[in-house]
Amino acid sequence: MFYMENIPDSMTISVGTSSQQKKFIYPGKSFQFSFYKIDSATSTVLGYNKEGKPNFIQLKAGKGNLFLQLAPMAFTNYFLLHKNNIDYYQQALSVINPNRKKVFWDEYYLYKKQGGSEKKSSNWLSVFFQYPALKWAFLTALFTLIIYMLLEMRRKQRHIPVVTKPRNDSLDFVKTIGRLYHDKGDHKNLCKKMAAYFLEHVRNRYKLTTNILNDEFIQALHYKTGIEEAEISNIVSFINEIDHRPSISDKQLTVFHKQLESFYKKA
Repeated sequence: MFYMENIPDSMTISVGTSSQQKKFIYPGKSFQFSFYKIDSATSTVLGYNKEGKPNFIQLKAGKGNLFLQLAPMAFTNYFLLHKNNIDYYQQALSVINPNRKKVFWDEYYLYKKQGGSEKKSSNWLSVFFQYPALKWAFLTALFTLIIYMLLEMRRKQRHIPVVTKPRNDSLDFVKTIGRLYHDKGDHKNLCKKMAAYFLEHVRNRYKLTTNILNDEFIQALHYKTGIEEAEISNIVSFINEIDHRPSISDKQLTVFHKQLESFYKKA
C-alpha cells in the first residue's frame, strides 16, 4: 500500500539498506509516493524517501523479480544531472541481475492524469490512426480525392468534328462530260477534252509549259514524274495526232484512256 507526497520545492531519496544509505537531494518538484505497508516475507526494501519511508522495493514474481519505484522524478534528466545524482541511477539499476536477458519497463501512468482520468487527444485524426482499418480507409479516400481533383483540373478538350475530304468537283465534271460525249459517239471531241485536262494537270502540278509537245517536254515530264519516257511519248504522240485524224475509234479511245489512268496513278 502506498500514498502520494507532492512537495514542490525539494526531493530527498536514498538507496540501500536502512543501515547503509546514501542520500540524494534534488531542489525541485518531488512528485513521489511511498509505501506505508509492505509484506517483508515477499518484498525487500531497496530505497527510502526523506522521511525514511520505503519508496523502492523488490518483489519476487515466479522466476523473475518485480521492482517498484515510486519516485519517477529520480529518473529524469533534471534529477540525474544535479551534482552526483547519477549514482542513484547506477545503484538503483545495479540490483538487476546482469545476466538477465529481458527487462520490462512499465510506464503505465506516463499518459494518465491525476485521478485516473485518461488524457484526451486534441487531434480528431488520431481516432482514425489508432485502428489500421480506419487508417488505410482514410488514406485511400484522401488519395482518391486528390487524384480526382488533379484530373478535373485539366482542361477538357472539346469534341473534334470529323472533316470529310473535299470532293474533286472538277474531276466529276470531266467524268460527266466524258460520259456525254461517249454516249453521243463523239470520240474525237472526247479525246480533246481528256487531252486538255491532262495538259492542265501537268501545268498546275509540275509547272511545265504545254505550248510545244516535243522531246524536251517529254524528257522534262519524265524527270518530274519518274515515269518512263516511252509511256509519256505514247500519250504526247496521240495528243498531237488528234486534230489530224478524221475520227477516233472505240479501241483508240480505250487505249488513250488507259494510258492517262496509268499516268495519274504512277505520277
